[in-house]
Amino acid sequence: MTQKERIEKKKRYTGPKYEVPTGDPGSPCKACGRNLHFVRTKSGVWIPVEYDGIPHFGFCSDPKRFSNK
Repeated sequence: MTQKERIEKKKRYTGPKYEVPTGDPGSPCKACGRNLHFVRTKSGVWIPVEYDGIPHFGFCSDPKRFSNK
């Protein structure tokens, strides 16, 4: 996914957004290197989100690397 495609996809995103804890430095994604923050969902699951609170899975350049399937 190119940077332009990524930006356009983020503009169309209508799913949930999460609050990134203040002061959280984050850590790089092992696949694409983008800075991520881990937050707990209401159901108790930890998920990686980007600086804007959008889940990273749909925007990673290699999301299949982390699939359990």
